[in-house]
Amino acid sequence: QNDTLSSGAMSFVQDMCRLSDGDFAERYESPAMQWGIEQEKNAVAAIALELGCDIRFAGDEQKRLYAGNEYSDFISALTDAHGFIGDLIFTIEVKCLDTANHDYMVQTVGDDVSILRHEDFAKYSQVQTQNLCAEEHYKKPVSSIIVFYDPRSELKKLHYIIVIDADDDSTI
Repeated sequence: QNDTLSSGAMSFVQDMCRLSDGDFAERYESPAMQWGIEQEKNAVAAIALELGCDIRFAGDEQKRLYAGNEYSDFISALTDAHGFIGDLIFTIEVKCLDTANHDYMVQTVGDDVSILRHEDFAKYSQVQTQNLCAEEHYKKPVSSIIVFYDPRSELKKLHYIIVIDADDDSTI
């Protein structure tokens, strides 16, 4: 209904269409989003320590992975980190929620099936897309970990869900 897009919408469209020059200084970030971004590195360090494995934080070197199939060239994903346990590769998606939502996830969501039961399809769909793109990039199967991290939580600072086969939609 508007004649023009807002600056935030325009930066999103440019990013999705790969037309941007990489300058996203104008992109909107709420205080909660800024806090979450600041906590990502701490969350990755916490999950690496918890699992005792090599995890590479994407950080400033985060790059977009593309599915690259004829029917899905437009599908891409940005993963927060990649982990390696032997030959197994997994993507890591970090969610640094506000404390109330973090504690809700700690109390109610224990696996990939329960995250679907709680109708949190956005997070599950995000890791499905990341796996599709990472599998095309690495040319081998990839699993995912959704990491919930809040150092302010009195219940549990680190909570994670391992999604073994995000391409398997039989649980949906």
